Amino acid sequence: MSAIARENTGSAGSWAGGYLAVEGKPFPVIGAEVHNSSSSSIPAIEASFTTVQELGANTVLAPVAWDLLEPSEGTFDFTLLDRMIGAARERGLRLIPLWFGSWKNAVSTYVPAWVKTDVARFPRSELSDGSRVEQVTPFGMAARDADARAFAALLRHIREVDADRTVIAVQVENEIGLLGDCRDRSAGAERAFAAPVPATVIEAIAGDESAPIHAEWLGVGARREGTWAELFPPGDRVDEAFMAAAFATYTEVVAAAGAAEYDVPLFVNAWLDADSVLDGTVALAGGKRPGQYPSGGPVMPVAAIWEALAPSLHFLAVDAYVKDAEPVFAAYRSRRDRLFVPELRADAEGMAQMFAAVGGHRAVGVSFFGVDAWRRWPA
Repeated sequence: MSAIARENTGSAGSWAGGYLAVEGKPFPVIGAEVHNSSSSSIPAIEASFTTVQELGANTVLAPVAWDLLEPSEGTFDFTLLDRMIGAARERGLRLIPLWFGSWKNAVSTYVPAWVKTDVARFPRSELSDGSRVEQVTPFGMAARDADARAFAALLRHIREVDADRTVIAVQVENEIGLLGDCRDRSAGAERAFAAPVPATVIEAIAGDESAPIHAEWLGVGARREGTWAELFPPGDRVDEAFMAAAFATYTEVVAAAGAAEYDVPLFVNAWLDADSVLDGTVALAGGKRPGQYPSGGPVMPVAAIWEALAPSLHFLAVDAYVKDAEPVFAAYRSRRDRLFVPELRADAEGMAQMFAAVGGHRAVGVSFFGVDAWRRWPA
């Protein structure tokens, strides 16, 4: 039986030699992530998890969609989750559920219908041109609290049914951030931007000399009290830091609600602030300005803000769809000496990056994305 125990510090999760612990021993995750809809039905779970097993992975990463978990408010359906746990266990795999809650790839695709259809209760983010985007704003408390209740129910259920501890970690949301603009312009966001910057945020920026926003803060006087516009020069960097504070604060409420129910490592993943190597319109990585990549997500320029405002997260993970992954791996490992790559390119170059992450950077884990699209070659 595997075991996830508490650290000596009393925080959630267990670590052995820098790795997740399974049966008290280091367990480097050599994982495979299935496609977004490959855990949305029992037949899909059986087929996709079998492919992961045949590939020789030791862990499967699979989505848990909020809309399927809580189709009506307060009513939860754990049928798919139970089958995911069972299917992984039967195949000798560990499981990392990916919570597709308020955000998936920076939009709110997987929120329940009762959230999608009630814009008054669950307001959306707005862009500078006045358009409203299909993203729940991180400044909406009703959505945050509903997400937190659902995530708490998810982790409580895992604690109750997963006696063999097949689940070894849980991802909170997916590739968080705002696309289309560097800053949310909704009414709630505008009020927050005009309010004093939280002291925790200022301390985080002051303490991270590598962050671009740190230099901008120094350049206008390094004041420790004032609004966002008073403490930082206008531009992308202050807008990104502002959004990071909002997203991290929201995510902490969700993560803390889950952590109170079950002691398991929690993390978020980043859509990188770099150009993607992938062709086409698939939204996975890319862009050089906040808003081209999700503004406010857990990328290195705002990592200190995330760590300060979301202490329930054990680490920040990175989805690596870039040509030169070495500096990315080094940067993420430097934060808490924990590198986890839940999404790698499912090709030869991605495989080379897997070896670099594990062998060169002592990664906690790596995982190829969309492996269930692979098929066995004919004999």
